[in-house]
Amino acid sequence: MPAARPRPPFIGEILGEVSQTPDVRQTLIAELEDMLGGRTVVCFFTSFVFPVMIVPQDADILEGVLHKTPLRKGLTLVIDSPGGDALAAEAIINVCRSYSQGDFEVIVPKRAKSAATMVCLGANKIWMGETSELGPVDPQVIVHTEEGWSLEPAQELVEGYKALVRQATAAKGRVEPYLQQLAKYDARSVRRYEREHDLAKSIAVNALQTGMMKKETKAAIEKTIKLFVDPKLTLAHGRRIGVEMAQKAGLCVERMAIEGDLWNKVLELHTRASYVVSKSFCKIVESREYAFSVAPPPESAAGATP
Repeated sequence: MPAARPRPPFIGEILGEVSQTPDVRQTLIAELEDMLGGRTVVCFFTSFVFPVMIVPQDADILEGVLHKTPLRKGLTLVIDSPGGDALAAEAIINVCRSYSQGDFEVIVPKRAKSAATMVCLGANKIWMGETSELGPVDPQVIVHTEEGWSLEPAQELVEGYKALVRQATAAKGRVEPYLQQLAKYDARSVRRYEREHDLAKSIAVNALQTGMMKKETKAAIEKTIKLFVDPKLTLAHGRRIGVEMAQKAGLCVERMAIEGDLWNKVLELHTRASYVVSKSFCKIVESREYAFSVAPPPESAAGATP
């Protein structure tokens, strides 16, 4: 009997309506707001355990919470996520900048990767600790094989296809080996992969131009953040981009000292919120007053909310 194929990332089903934030995390969020001079803090966590990703509906959930939450002195989004859809990241940036009237910052307690990194690029400032991680924003596409599916870098697939075309064109002898390899590609899919890579780069550049790199031209920004968009530089989509690398790439990054009170509070909030999205829910969006939760894949639900 053949082994079951792994399932692609699950979008999730929204549970109920906006509810009150649980007391412990509510207190931590309120204490963070005091430490940040009265800024409104909202948490956006998606699971690293359940197979979920950031999707456009998440922008609607975030707006639902922000609509009910009075923004006092700007917005600080605490974000922890493996990533997801680039257009969803663009929508989240728009929601955050609209409700904060452009006074938008992010805190990365541990990992904001892929599309979550894109959200960070749309902020005016990124707060990171020594162990915090951003990551490349080049798109990954689902490739179906006989064994199941895998995520592959879109740009590498495009470059591999173009290299085979060049080799087949230049071949003076038999071209059958190249044609056999090219038969594995769908030309329409390759064009789509190329558009997705261009889209991700465009969103990243535009995001930076609305926030921390307002005075830079798009050409200058694209050159500055090559580390985030060129997979040949990081070699792996999950590669860690820490504080120093992010600063060298021209991002406005504020370092949180490991021994500092702010980092201790952020880390405690991360510990509690990440436990929730590993056991009971796959996504949470929470302010001091309100929370929104998303159900995990039905067969994966386990544990209880602390």
